[in-house]
Amino acid sequence: MHARPEETETRPEASNEFDFRIIRADGEIRWISHLCHHIYDAKGHDLGHRISNRDITDRKRLEAELVKARNLEALGILAGGIAHDFNNLLQGLLGNLEIAKMKSEKASPAYRFLEQAEQVSGAAIQLTRQLIAFSAGGYSQPTIIQPAPHIREESLATLAYSGLAVEFDLPASLWDIKIDPSQFDNVIKQLVLNAMEALPAQADNRLRITAANLSLTKNQATPPTLAPGNYLKISIQDQGSGIPKEHLPRIFDPYFSTKERGSQKGMGLGLALCDAIIRKQGGTITVESTPQQGTTFHIYLPAATL
Repeated sequence: MHARPEETETRPEASNEFDFRIIRADGEIRWISHLCHHIYDAKGHDLGHRISNRDITDRKRLEAELVKARNLEALGILAGGIAHDFNNLLQGLLGNLEIAKMKSEKASPAYRFLEQAEQVSGAAIQLTRQLIAFSAGGYSQPTIIQPAPHIREESLATLAYSGLAVEFDLPASLWDIKIDPSQFDNVIKQLVLNAMEALPAQADNRLRITAANLSLTKNQATPPTLAPGNYLKISIQDQGSGIPKEHLPRIFDPYFSTKERGSQKGMGLGLALCDAIIRKQGGTITVESTPQQGTTFHIYLPAATL
């Protein structure tokens, strides 16, 4: 015979609660919160357990987004503190190099080295501009643009001489977006470069880049960090080796990189920079990946006011 509700009680000290992950048959990872209580009757007799399981995947994703935002904020404070002054120093160095070239004969042995120093200084200035993009007051000039031409031109320019083909699906009806054009181009460039590194140049290998209009309602939870509204969704898909599941939660972390450190391999700022730029516009970037099948990055950007 079951005890009536008023004749039962739970004791907080007898509760057991923990979170764990499961992997569904389709490979998706979900987070579950498990809660177990001992149930007692009015006389203190143990009647058994009350057990509940809740899917808290969206909560875990939001917590991960908060951690990521804090990392970007910390990097922004550092970047904002030094990037502007460092950029001024580089501008002075570049100016002096230009003067030195003007006063040197092209036949001079030093002229070639001055040109190389000028190129390196220019690359350093571009890097400081990327660092400034992380800072809260980073320089930008948002403009309403039609995204399709930017996506197509930047992708083709990045893929030039790579031996890789690209397939576009960019409808003429795509909504406009409001963003700094140079920063938007940089996001496309970085994601295409990332796909190139994962995709060997073979005749049957190609990138697929698509874009579509998307209206999110209040009840839609994908992506859970976006508010309801109209968005442009851009997807960049490769057929590479994929990203290990253990790396997926950290690929936008500015302090994480699977690449070899060094002047030629970079410092892992590419994806973090993309995330910072898109986040400032009220959008987000997500990724899905299957080992040995490929990776797809999805960019969500608010549509300009219709």
